[in-house]
Amino acid sequence: MIDSSARIASDVVLGEGVSVGAFAIIHSGVTVGPRTQIGSHCVIGEGTRLGADNILHPFSSIGGASQSRGGSEETGTTLEIGDRNVIHEYCTLNRGSHADQSVTRIGDDNLFMAYVHIAHDCVVGDHTVLVNHTTLGGHVHVGDGAVLGAFTAVRQFCRIGAYSFLTESAGISRDVMPYICLRRIPPTVLGINRVGLKRNGFSDDQLLMISEAYRTVFRRNLSAKMACEWLKEQVQEHPYLIPMLDMLASSERGIVR
Repeated sequence: MIDSSARIASDVVLGEGVSVGAFAIIHSGVTVGPRTQIGSHCVIGEGTRLGADNILHPFSSIGGASQSRGGSEETGTTLEIGDRNVIHEYCTLNRGSHADQSVTRIGDDNLFMAYVHIAHDCVVGDHTVLVNHTTLGGHVHVGDGAVLGAFTAVRQFCRIGAYSFLTESAGISRDVMPYICLRRIPPTVLGINRVGLKRNGFSDDQLLMISEAYRTVFRRNLSAKMACEWLKEQVQEHPYLIPMLDMLASSERGIVR
């Protein structure tokens, strides 16, 4: 159902079963996948690509220009969103910028609660939860299954590892390793995200090995280089440690310890 008060550009492509609520605005060049629900007063910026079965709650604004200097004047940038995402009231998701790859990417099955902000050029994986008022600066990467608590703020260019758990009001200015729990300001690593990992199918043996990797990286006073060497020795037998090795070896900002 398309409400008669909605404003939809003539070249917008709407998939089968899409609904558009009252006073929604969909700008030029937008593609919306099948069965996606667009609530009242939503705004979808030009060039945005939405997959199937997404839900946009009222007053969300996605695909707007980046908030970088000159971002409002950039053309040819876009926001790509996968399938089955839920975007709640007053969320803002910006397009990419020419300072990066010109695209902001959102995966599948994510939950963004009210007032979440995702800035230009961010990459968010699958099955993440961003709780109310979470803010991602430009170029932030969030791994699969990560949970970011209410009022979490992540500085530009930081990376949040897969299946990590950040408690409310965390202030992040360095990379967060996969699989860990982290709290508030200053950010403090508490241990591994045991509950989240079990919910996502990690076995007890895998949890034991991840705990050992955690102790090696965070509790044995090793340099990053020495911790990487230890992880390299483990990944052939325990490939699920590869994300930890990749994060530690490639971090330009350093990791939260």
